Formats: sequence, structure tokens, C-alpha cells
Amino acid sequence: MKIFCRTDQQCICYLCSLDEHKGHDTVSAAAEWNNKQQVVGMNQQKIQQRIQDREKDVRMLQQEVDAINQSADKAVTNSEETFKDLIRLIEKRISDVKQQIRSKQTDEVRKVRDLEEKLKQELVELRRRSSELEQLSQTEDHIQFLHNYPLMSNVSESTKPADITSVHHLQYFDDVTVAVSKTRDKLQDILKEDWIKTSPRPKDVSGLRTELRNLMDVNPFPTLPPAEPKTRAEFL
Repeated sequence: MKIFCRTDQQCICYLCSLDEHKGHDTVSAAAEWNNKQQVVGMNQQKIQQRIQDREKDVRMLQQEVDAINQSADKAVTNSEETFKDLIRLIEKRISDVKQQIRSKQTDEVRKVRDLEEKLKQELVELRRRSSELEQLSQTEDHIQFLHNYPLMSNVSESTKPADITSVHHLQYFDDVTVAVSKTRDKLQDILKEDWIKTSPRPKDVSGLRTELRNLMDVNPFPTLPPAEPKTRAEFL
């Protein structure tokens, strides 16, 4: 079996090469072994190269996984900081708005109380004059009546304060409610789920901080003027 028939791809003996394998392409088994060894060596080199390439690809994929995890962790941290900043901005805005509303409330109540006090004083005066006129109307003494008449008959008409109509405005802070609602709607537009779906990269989350800061920096309460200073420190 020292002969290899390349035609039938099998090892044969010398007698077979003269009989049923006569005319076939035959070589010694040693020569075919040498030839096949070269092919095997080349294939082994190719496989080793492919192994190295695949190992390199695996390492690259592992690095990509690490990069994805690091990027996700960073995005989570940045997102948490962004929303914490937003929460702090909202809390500060809440505090500022409360202070403005309470200051405006104090001023408006003081104005109404002052007006109410003036009206009460006028009522006292009018009741006193009414009582005096009642007594005058019941005076039967002609001389006494005519003597007191000039003192009591001159009743000046009550003047209605110019700003009395302001007390009938029952919804002082509706504009604040509208402004807050508009701010809420803007926040909802920014934070809606579609923003996450359309964001191409997690790192884009960092841009949300600037957008939200710009939104919160806009004064949504232009109708509420700052409280008037009352102390030296406030004036300074």
C-alpha cells in the first residue's frame, strides 16, 4: 500500500496499479504525504490566523461592551445630576414665587385694611351726623331749630375712594396660576418620552441641563413686582 491513486484518492498496492488502477494518476504514498503535509501546514496557518483575528474581534467586542457600560453609567450619573439640578431650581422657584405671592398678599391686604378703616371711620361719622339730624328733626322749638340748623344741615357728600374698585377683583393671582401652568407645560414638552426615543446618543442628556436652566431662568411671573423695601438692609 505504498502507492497513492490520486484519481480514486486512495492508497493501493503495486499489483492494483497494474490492474484496476491502470492508467490512473498514481504517485508514491511518501510523495503524496509530503504534498498533503504542505497543504495541511498552509491550512493550519490560515486557521491560526483566523483564530488570532477572531480573538482580536472578541477583545474588541469586550472593549465595546466596557465602553457601552461606562457610557451608560456616565449618562445615568449625568442624568441624575441634571434632574437634581432641575429639582433644586424648581424648589428655589417655588420658594421665590411663594415669597412674591405672600409679599403681594400682604401689600394688597394692607391696602384693603387701610381702605376698610377709612370707610369705618366715615360710617361712624355718618351715623353721628344721622343721629344729630334725627334730633334736629324732632326739635319743636323754632328758635332752637333755626339756631342748630346751619350747623347740621351742611352734609358733605361721601366721596368714594378712587381705588375702591380694586377690592372687587376677587382673583388677584390668576396670572400666577396661568404662568405656572405654562411653565409646567413647557417642562412636560421637554421631558416627554419622545425626547428619550429620539436622542441619538446617551451623552446628549447633558444638553438637557442647559435647556432646563434656560426655561427656569425665565421669569414666568412678570405681573408680580418685587416687594417694596422696608428696612435699611432691604434698601441696601
